[in-house]
Amino acid sequence: MPPSPAIPESRPTVGSFTSEEFGLILDVVDLLARVPGQEGLVSRICLKWNRIQRFHALVLEMPEVDRVRLAGGDPLDTDIDILGVAHLSDFDLRLPGRTIIGKSLIDLEISYWGYLANAVEGRIPDPEDRTGLLSRLERCLCHRIYNRMTAELLASVVSSHQVAEKHRRDAARFLLTLWEEAAIQAMRDFAPLLESIWEARRKVRVTIGTLMGISEITELLSLGATPHFIEFFAANFEETEISEAFSEFLFGTTYEELREKTLERERIGLASKTGLDLDATGLPRGAQDSLQERSLGIYRFFKRRIQEARSRRVTGAAGPKRIAEEYLILYFIEHQL
Repeated sequence: MPPSPAIPESRPTVGSFTSEEFGLILDVVDLLARVPGQEGLVSRICLKWNRIQRFHALVLEMPEVDRVRLAGGDPLDTDIDILGVAHLSDFDLRLPGRTIIGKSLIDLEISYWGYLANAVEGRIPDPEDRTGLLSRLERCLCHRIYNRMTAELLASVVSSHQVAEKHRRDAARFLLTLWEEAAIQAMRDFAPLLESIWEARRKVRVTIGTLMGISEITELLSLGATPHFIEFFAANFEETEISEAFSEFLFGTTYEELREKTLERERIGLASKTGLDLDATGLPRGAQDSLQERSLGIYRFFKRRIQEARSRRVTGAAGPKRIAEEYLILYFIEHQL
């Protein structure tokens, strides 16, 4: 079994992990090592950790983003310039090497935290130990999922030619920073305003009811979602597609399903959750029997709405052509929030 490396005293991070995260990994390994017959599992956990560290070490060997001076112009980040003209269809093919690794590290860590969560759920017999570890693992897993979602939103802004060039370049800089920071050092809470919204949304219980969303909005705020979120949509409520995107996010269902529920409310005064494929939180239903699946629920919810919105853009069908978070991240960029 490969040895677990010690935390360097002079550094607050261990590769791409924070010292707290690395401490959690050691706690998981320590408890599993006390369970008879789990030597092989402990060995696999350590091997996966060491592979991530070797992958991370490649980043430190790579040069930083190159800079050139165009004739008669100001210094320009060449990679940012590439991103500034990218199309979503070939976006990944235009990335510089260092950021490719940072992008991949986010996915590797999502997989790793999910693996640890499954190991703890299935192999730690003591309920108290298991619950404490799972609570900490959930936070780590969700942080990396939120990084992945933030990156996808920024990529959408960068590749949208409807967005002003200045804001596309700002989005490209933020995106490169996210991947660079993910690759070079342990980085969490990259987009705290967005992450506060997603974290609160994971916990909101949808009632549907009158479709006004009063209870859902109140609960979002009470669970820590930034007030900027509500302020933005309140200020743009008369913009039909923006308000429709907000409703999709709030009620955890699609524009098409909400139209059916609006007719139901008009008939009987209230709309029910009957007929909607939602779990207890209001997110689209998935396998809910593990921490990994529960944590990935917000990502499934995110991807489902993006796919529906892109389909409407292509077909010209009624409904929002972007998701709520796409409107919101552009608002954050424009106002430097």
